[in-house]
Order: sequence, then C-alpha cells, then structure tokens
Amino acid sequence: MVVVRRFAKPRTLVEEVAAHLRERILDGTISPGERLYELRLTRELALSRSPLREAFRMLATEGLVTISPRRGTAVRPISIEELRDVSEMRTLFETFALARAAQRGAGDQVEHMRGLLAEARGALARRNVEAWYESSQRFHDAIIDSAGNAQLKSLYDFIKLSMRRYQLLVIGLPRHPDRSQAEHQKIFDAFVSGDGRRACARLEDHIRREADTLAAALAGAQRREKPARPRRRRRPPPRRLSRLSPLRAR
Repeated sequence: MVVVRRFAKPRTLVEEVAAHLRERILDGTISPGERLYELRLTRELALSRSPLREAFRMLATEGLVTISPRRGTAVRPISIEELRDVSEMRTLFETFALARAAQRGAGDQVEHMRGLLAEARGALARRNVEAWYESSQRFHDAIIDSAGNAQLKSLYDFIKLSMRRYQLLVIGLPRHPDRSQAEHQKIFDAFVSGDGRRACARLEDHIRREADTLAAALAGAQRREKPARPRRRRRPPPRRLSRLSPLRAR
C-alpha cells in the first residue's frame, strides 16, 4: 500500500512578509500606532513595494494595521474600548465551545488539556513566562477545538490576533501567571467532573478578571506615556508708573 504524505503548502513571498511583520507587531517589536514606512521596509527586507503593499493589505484584513491614502500604513492603536469588545467576543466563543463540549463529550480533548496544564505548571516552576504563555494559549485553543466546530475556530483565530497584543502587557506582571494557572485548573476540574455550567461560569470569570487586569495595565501605560503639560510661565505683574508732574514751561 502506498502512503501519501501531505506536505505543507509553501508560503508565497507576500505571506512570508506578512508573517514576519505580524510577528513583530504581536510581540511588540513594532509598537501600536507606529508608522510602517515602505522605503525603510523594502530596504530592510530586500524586496519591491508590490509584495510589501499586498502584505499590508493582508494585515489590514486581520485588523492589525490601518491604511490611509494620506498617512500611509500604521499599526492599529490599542485601546480599552477595543479590549472590552474583544473580551466580550472571546467570552461568547469560549463559553459556547465549552458548553457544547460538555454536552457532546470531548474525551479526546480532556487528556490534551490535562497535558497542557502540566506543561504550563512546569514552565511556571522554571519561571519561564514565555513558555507558560504559549501553553496557556494552547489550553484556550483546546477549549475551542473541543466544540468540533470549524467555523467557530476560524472566527476565534481572528480575534485571537487582537487579543494577543493586549495579553503581552500583563504576562510579566507579578502573580498574574500563577493566578491564571490556578483559574485554568479550576475550569478544567469543573469540566471533567461533568459540571458544564460551573465550568463555563469559571471560564467567564477568568476572562473578565483578565480583561480587568489588562485594562488597568493599559490605563497605567497610557498615563506614563502621556506627555506632561508644559508649565505656563507666569507673566510679571504690570509695572506701576508713578504719576509724573506736568513739565513746566521754561
């Protein structure tokens, strides 16, 4: 019997450029609101403007950059309003997936989720925050996968790009990884016990608490970056002129 192996489809130049810029945006190398200058990037990446502009358009459809005829291309700014919107959508998607998984059964995902929690615990023990973050995100991906809904996964992957930009603000905060890890464990324990309602309630609380932490971190960062208002120089009081006696005619 001949076994046909599937190979990953090679990425085009545009996809390679988009992936490179996407990663730099998501890891914070390119800051929110920063302009993306075509001339600089074409020299840096050794390519023409055509594939770069196509990559810009691809990132724009993902909500990572904005393209303006006059101002050019810039990384989309982050805001507390967008954070709240994305968190609401994330809550809807993840709780729906978890509730559906509890109804239909997701035995294949249970062991996978258990393994991801173990990976995350090991990363925390080594104080490797980056490794913990990746395991944590895969745990939430597993929640979505447990629903067995391809369209749901596609929509979730779209908002996950936006969410990642905000999550990078807090992964280094003291106690945040430990607290999130404990909450993940409680979600999982409720799920495997068959109590889907309690698992969804804990998941919703977890996402809300993370959104509140992110909003506080973002507000603090915005206060630090806000330029101080220049102090107005006080004008000296008008000089009082003494009355001059009229000149006498000589």
